[in-house]
Amino acid sequence: MRITKLLLQNFRIHSLFHRDICGKNVVLLGDNGVGKTSVLEAISMFSPGRGMLGSSIAEQTKDNIDGSLSVQCELNGSIDLQLSTCMIGGRFDKRVLINDKPLLKQADLLNWCHVIWFSAQIQYELFTSASFRRKFIDRFVFYIEPNHGIAINKYEKLLQNRSALLQEKRRGQRIDDRFVSVLEQEIAQVSSIIVLNRLKFVNAVNDAAGSFGANNYVRCTFVGFDLMKQGNLTRDIIVDTIITNLAEYRNKDTLSGRSHYGVHRTDYDMFNSNDESVYRCSSGQQKVLYLNFLYHTINVVAKHSMRHPILLLDEIVSFLDPTNIHVTLSKFGENASQIWITTNTHLPHVDNHDFEVITLPLD
Repeated sequence: MRITKLLLQNFRIHSLFHRDICGKNVVLLGDNGVGKTSVLEAISMFSPGRGMLGSSIAEQTKDNIDGSLSVQCELNGSIDLQLSTCMIGGRFDKRVLINDKPLLKQADLLNWCHVIWFSAQIQYELFTSASFRRKFIDRFVFYIEPNHGIAINKYEKLLQNRSALLQEKRRGQRIDDRFVSVLEQEIAQVSSIIVLNRLKFVNAVNDAAGSFGANNYVRCTFVGFDLMKQGNLTRDIIVDTIITNLAEYRNKDTLSGRSHYGVHRTDYDMFNSNDESVYRCSSGQQKVLYLNFLYHTINVVAKHSMRHPILLLDEIVSFLDPTNIHVTLSKFGENASQIWITTNTHLPHVDNHDFEVITLPLD
């Protein structure tokens, strides 16, 4: 799917942004503060969740008194996606129409388009936050296993319920351990879905990367949750292991008020062809390694969904030399249906990759 038209009204800085794209790749060129990233964020809202910046509707419409906004996106010249605000439970939320028909579930957006994004800020967060790394990779898992988001949400609620029971017990209330055991069995069942989904995705990316040379190589590994490192995992092994460990950690979790064991402790590391961790690489090497991971992820998503994603790259070229910019555009152009890039400087090689340069602000 390619964006052929884009219209923003009252979105962030843009009171009106309208452009016929004709399906080309796009470079958004302009100084800081002219709304380049806002255009990418608007496109990212046509994916489940809160988009590339994780912002609320209120933040996206902060300059608009009545809280309304509108984003309209035409795909392949025939599919019309419309996003607007609606009042739900006393607050504004997003409402999506596809060819004038309301979308009942956000997850159903994946039936129409896949939107993937990366930015310099994401690179920083990946390097510094284990929680962000989990969410970053879980979003890609969700593209190939739609049940993954449901399992994550259910797991978090069950874990909160277990913690609440343990804290009630700590305060002296009589809690039957059988209730906690039943809850831990439910946690283990849901955890097995999450573990197998994550393993499926990471193994697929590693398999895809293994067939390329050193310049495109990346290897993703699990750290922080030992169960993920075991080989030949089955659902029964996962469930039994988690049930046993949750019971063993019960007293420690009661005293600390935290859950010390579970899939929420999963973390990731990435290695280059020299078997160097991303944490031992320079900033430029990190960016190349993350972009290699993104490249192979796009291949995996396209293979499993039979749908090539729209790729949003926000200021990622700032640490790349001209050669790497050319290589990056060439690689992603093979498997992304369309690329949108923001930059405040003119990029070399864009004429070789079917890019339309849009200079902001628009006249």
